[in-house]
Amino acid sequence: MIQKEKYNAKKILALILSLACVTGLLAGCGRQNTSEGKADGSSLEEQTSDTWYEIDQEAGILTIRLPAEKEGFIWNFTIDDTSLLELVTLEDNDGTFVASFRALEDGETVVSFSYAKDDVLEEIRALNVTCKDGKVADVSNASVMPISGQDDPEITDLRNSNSIPMIMKEHSAVTCVSETWDGENNWQNKTVRQFVSSDGRLWYDYEQYDDADQVVYCEAGYINDDVPGALYTCEKDGLKTMTLCPAPEYEAMVSDRWLARQPYDYETVADKTDSTEYGTTTLTAARQNGLTGINSEVIYFIDDATGLITGMEVTEHSAEDGSVVSVTRSNILYDEPRLMEEQAAMNILFPEDACYLNVIINPGKENSEEQAFQMDKSTEVEFDAMEGYQLYYDYDCTQPMDWIDVGQNKLTVYITVDPAK
Repeated sequence: MIQKEKYNAKKILALILSLACVTGLLAGCGRQNTSEGKADGSSLEEQTSDTWYEIDQEAGILTIRLPAEKEGFIWNFTIDDTSLLELVTLEDNDGTFVASFRALEDGETVVSFSYAKDDVLEEIRALNVTCKDGKVADVSNASVMPISGQDDPEITDLRNSNSIPMIMKEHSAVTCVSETWDGENNWQNKTVRQFVSSDGRLWYDYEQYDDADQVVYCEAGYINDDVPGALYTCEKDGLKTMTLCPAPEYEAMVSDRWLARQPYDYETVADKTDSTEYGTTTLTAARQNGLTGINSEVIYFIDDATGLITGMEVTEHSAEDGSVVSVTRSNILYDEPRLMEEQAAMNILFPEDACYLNVIINPGKENSEEQAFQMDKSTEVEFDAMEGYQLYYDYDCTQPMDWIDVGQNKLTVYITVDPAK
């Protein structure tokens, strides 16, 4: 399966570029010993041009060929500067990912690839690409970083049995109240995260509070009869974002906010203690990030009767010297009344000076759907889908759209989901 780009992939690949820069892989980042700054358990290898990429010198086309044989794993890619380089073809044949790129303008950019399944990152690759006279002229600093690490089976079972779909089979709501201190035991913030199932719909709210108990950041998964499901975020007096998705994928997108970790975190069981007196099991896990090398100690408090997590403590350590960076303690409650009212969504939807946004997914096809919103023109809008997708200006899907610009009175966006099939 090929996935052109996802909402999370953008953030993941930004981390890839940062890590590559630290290790001196990319031009202009400075040269360092490649054994420094890399993720634990990984290695860097220089690849010759005939192994996974080649340039057609006459046409000036760069072609990438990568093995894609593992079930459930997909290749994501990103182009650092899309004004210089663009995708021409993309396919997955006989277990090989093949992508070709052409130059748009003169200059240098980076194209990066990640091979992953959910939160399990297998490999990262990066190329520095030089474009000249309308052609891809050269490739340098080709690098490959294998990355290992995945959850212990016991952790996988625990997280699956405490997922939002499983919790909502027996409960109407789940609420997590957390407080965070820095490494010197100075209080940092309080957060409240709540999921509520009502009338067959899933609602989500998250708020972060400062020391004056004022909301400085909030999120909301909002859906009703008139507004399709979407994810909203809002900073106090700052950035507003909205993430759209196909209607059948809304609950999965919102549910990912529960027990959230950084991309490519994984956990191994370090200790487990049963308490017959209190009916609670304490499970301690070592959390490692396969990309950044940052590690944490995670303590889960689990109710013996239900198997539900009732509390957590996460201690994050510095990747450099192991010192404590932060400690977050959480209490998890079930069937609490609704505490919040989608503040992030209300800060974006139905303003006086609105952009009327229409989104048509798979126009003209049997699974076509239309979504309509009235939203603040300053909002950054993205689309997310489990499969590959492409944005267009026109119904026939012949004029690609780079991004959704709602800084206007009206906009219609046409989207094909999984265009590779």
